[in-house]
Amino acid sequence: MIVADRGFYFHSNEDANSVLKGFTIMNGYGGNFGGGIYCRDSSPMVTDCVLISNSAGHGGGMMNWNSSPTLSRCTFQQNSSRDMGGAIENHYHSNAKILLCAFNQNSAGQDGGAIYDYHSDPTFERCIFSENYAS
Repeated sequence: MIVADRGFYFHSNEDANSVLKGFTIMNGYGGNFGGGIYCRDSSPMVTDCVLISNSAGHGGGMMNWNSSPTLSRCTFQQNSSRDMGGAIENHYHSNAKILLCAFNQNSAGQDGGAIYDYHSDPTFERCIFSENYAS
């Protein structure tokens, strides 16, 4: 059994009226999905947050499953995944809007040191990527 101890879990069709603002989410463990934040069938607004040193099998910092959150002015640093998406994994129709975010020193055991997309089409605007790594 894998026990998850993540920062936030959105799973009840939350929309942009659900706002997560100004938090530092650190050392979260998501088991298989989303160490810092896990969005399933939800699309909240996440702004001015720092996700640091979170881990999971998929989406070390954040996992989006059939979810399209808006991320604004967030920093993803030193998050890791065993498999895909060191900082973020967008899975199954997760069309996140990612604006003015920074991705630094995130890592993945397989693909997508910073971002991994599977059947998803996220948009990025004015983001910074540095020193991310995938095996």
